Amino acid sequence: MIEYRIGKRFPHEEYLNKGDRNQAMLTDSFFNVVNVLSNVTNEEKQTYKEGKLVVSLFIKDEIPFIIFSLDGWGFDANLNIAKLKPELLNDWLNGDANVINLLLVEATTGKLEVIRLIAIPPEMAQKIKDTCKQHREHNMALLDNKIASINALIPADVMVENAVMSYTFEGKL
Repeated sequence: MIEYRIGKRFPHEEYLNKGDRNQAMLTDSFFNVVNVLSNVTNEEKQTYKEGKLVVSLFIKDEIPFIIFSLDGWGFDANLNIAKLKPELLNDWLNGDANVINLLLVEATTGKLEVIRLIAIPPEMAQKIKDTCKQHREHNMALLDNKIASINALIPADVMVENAVMSYTFEGKL
């Protein structure tokens, strides 16, 4: 089991040394979101930890885009279930998990700065998984290309405006 500890090096090296980025990280049951940012301020850490957070779900070409709007800044995550191990796929698609860890990592040091745990509404989690079920026969490269193409064409604010559902978290849980 992988352990995440504030102030320690982030245990997934594949997300480090690639500059600022955000990316969904599929887990055995659902997903986490990794935000790697340079020169994270204390104010940004506090906002990430306790700020008002709106999670919106946008679907295009059978791909779910999850947009996180956090007190003035935002990031998105998209899921490519072709990256899951085949033996985990059915349990992932049919499970009832709805918990997401938001992980803020300092890009210059690789240290984990903040962990924010959220539980999205079960109906939103189910909609994400139902949308992903349509990917079963696609390969990873095809889905990655579709995701990149949609991200290049549709700005995040347009995705939020056209979201099929949204949920707001008011500060610290």
